[in-house]
Amino acid sequence: INGDLVQSLTTTRNNIVDRVMGNADWDDRRRVSEIYLATLTRTPTPPEVEATETHLSAAADPGARRKVYQDILWAILNSKEFAHIY
Repeated sequence: INGDLVQSLTTTRNNIVDRVMGNADWDDRRRVSEIYLATLTRTPTPPEVEATETHLSAAADPGARRKVYQDILWAILNSKEFAHIY
C-alpha cells in the first residue's frame, strides 16, 4: 500500500496526474473523472465527487492541487475495487 511502486505511480512525471493537470480547459470534476476512468474504468460516484471536491477546494496553489490529485490516485490504487479489477 505504501510501497515504492505505488509511490512512484502517484508521483512520477508524465503520469495521469500530469496529464489531467496539463489540460487547462478542464475543471476539477473533469480531471477527477479522467483519473477514475484511467484507473477504474468508470466515472466517480456522487459521494466520490463530493469528497474530492472538498479536498480540492482547500488546495489553492497548483502544488497543493497536484498533491490532492496524487492523493486521489493513491487512494484509488489502494482500493479493493482496483485490486479486484487488476
